Amino acid sequence: MIERRLFRIVKAGIDWYAERPERFQRFLLTQKELSEEEAAIARIYFGGDPDASPPVEPHPPTLIHGYARTGGPFPCVALTLGGEDISTDYLGRDASMLGSDGEEFFDPETGAVVDPHVRRMRYTFNFLIHADHPDVAIWYYHLLKQIIISSHRELEADDVEDVTISGRDLAPDARYLPDTIFTRMLVVTCEGDEVWDSPMGDRASSVAGIHVENRTTGVTGGVTPYVEE
Repeated sequence: MIERRLFRIVKAGIDWYAERPERFQRFLLTQKELSEEEAAIARIYFGGDPDASPPVEPHPPTLIHGYARTGGPFPCVALTLGGEDISTDYLGRDASMLGSDGEEFFDPETGAVVDPHVRRMRYTFNFLIHADHPDVAIWYYHLLKQIIISSHRELEADDVEDVTISGRDLAPDARYLPDTIFTRMLVVTCEGDEVWDSPMGDRASSVAGIHVENRTTGVTGGVTPYVEE
């Protein structure tokens, strides 16, 4: 599942910055050229400050699957499927008989070698960054973008290929979120191969249940038509 792979990589990235919040501050200073004052405020908001009076709780974004709800949690990053479609049909939809480890594909029930097929799929995933302050939404948008851009090797190792990104602000929609929430969306498009076989055999090898009686083939229909005289 491509979304689970993206989720895992983004979660690992957020956890890496949360482990040492000064990494987030350094990213904003060196990569985004924020002022020392704003970068320090962002670090305290992101990682907290237990020595402050009163102590400041950390607020790293919570990564979730699906759309956020009115009750939060906020700030959060919501991973949703924007769409998917077939990018390429290979000739005969034929896939290699060998897996990435050089082994043949076997039916786990019969032990027989199966004939795998493949299609190239294109995916669009939307990361919705929700926060109760516009600056926080901007900080976390750029953090998420940095995590995905810098993870291209891990993504390719997970067979997530041809990754492109785009983004935009979203207008508030009080039907789903509080009107105090600010939202940015990072759109990630990528491609990957989906392989399948037919372990259940030919599931549609015969026709049955058509609505007209047919004495020649022996098909018994569910509806018997008649003609008025």
